[in-house]
Amino acid sequence: MWHKSKTSLAGFLIIAVTGCFTWDLAAVSRAAESDIAAPGTAYWNGAHLAKLKADGFDEDPRFNEVSKRLRKNAEISRRRGPYSVVYKDVLPPSGDKHDYLSYSRYWWPNPDTPDGLPYVRRDGKTNRELLAKGDREPIGMLYDDVETLALAGYLLNDERSAEHAAMLLRTWFLDPETKMNPHLRFGQAVPGRKSGRGAGIIDTRHFIRVLDAVALLNHTDAWSDADQTALKGWMKQYLNWLLNDPLGKDESSKRNNHGTWYDAQVAAIAMFAGERQTAQQIVENAKTERIERCIEPDGRQPEEIDRTKGLHYSVFNLSAMAVLARIGEQLNVDLWNYESEDGRSIRRGLDFIMPYLLREKEWPHEQIEEMSVSPSDTGLFFLAARRYDEPRHLQAVEAELREPKKFQYAPLLFSVE
Repeated sequence: MWHKSKTSLAGFLIIAVTGCFTWDLAAVSRAAESDIAAPGTAYWNGAHLAKLKADGFDEDPRFNEVSKRLRKNAEISRRRGPYSVVYKDVLPPSGDKHDYLSYSRYWWPNPDTPDGLPYVRRDGKTNRELLAKGDREPIGMLYDDVETLALAGYLLNDERSAEHAAMLLRTWFLDPETKMNPHLRFGQAVPGRKSGRGAGIIDTRHFIRVLDAVALLNHTDAWSDADQTALKGWMKQYLNWLLNDPLGKDESSKRNNHGTWYDAQVAAIAMFAGERQTAQQIVENAKTERIERCIEPDGRQPEEIDRTKGLHYSVFNLSAMAVLARIGEQLNVDLWNYESEDGRSIRRGLDFIMPYLLREKEWPHEQIEEMSVSPSDTGLFFLAARRYDEPRHLQAVEAELREPKKFQYAPLLFSVE
């Protein structure tokens, strides 16, 4: 139904909302009978995932296409990896291959110097040759494969997938021979300018996905208590670096998507590490530090609009706020409905971009490439549709869900009911 029915996703949401109570109660009953506890996810909807598992979601026609995609992707992911920071060809400035290294995507050789140094910035223009160096591409594959394999292991009871996901995680984080050191001193380097920048911290925003995937693996035999303890230890070290290193403090100070994604991953890692007070402080501060400083009373986000891909970055920043708001639900901090005295809010930010995403208006600022919502940002619209009881938000991603990108699992991760 998600891809081939003529019924719109918004229509599906209306049907689901008006008829959800009987279905929800039955699903909860079946989950209880099956002793399926909701996984402790920070961002994904753990209760929804538990219901899907209890119901045998792959037999539900609503999830037919995403089920097929998950099975196919899991088969591919089982043949890939492992990934490790020590496999890169470039040596970090420290001389230790266990240190993560990446380069910033929008920097290019200087045309005015013989050696091309220092590099110059061309906002919105990706230097793929530079991007391919270091660890940025391998960590991206790690994110996609761990998510896919954990979902397959949990929802489809696919032991091979769960075991492969666990192996990938142990290789990247835990094995002394291959593990990444818990810092990002050399993230998003710029040749001739910086060996590492606070901006590089955005590279690990998808640890949010990784840690939710681990919550699923905890319900399989592939992930042991010892694995969980070891990964918590690694994440605690990384959290300490994020909070206390000058590069972490620099990223925290940013008043755009970089600062918001910093907060989102710090809150998610803190939740995983058992540092709930840290997570609560981050989420509570997001009211003034992110919502009020990033969003204008009319919903504009000036720091994002000024970019050459202004609509993309407006969505991107709100997506990070959605992560914070979702974590806030578990900490009794309501970001979804927070509004400053002059009207700044997540909802106002969404209301501003919706006419442009729905092609009702032409975006009046720069957007140098065709706009589409990435799979990792789709959750924003699922969550907003439910929290604001507004089916219109799902219309913004209807095209993406009808012709999904490879790793699009939003209907499994977020409930529309």
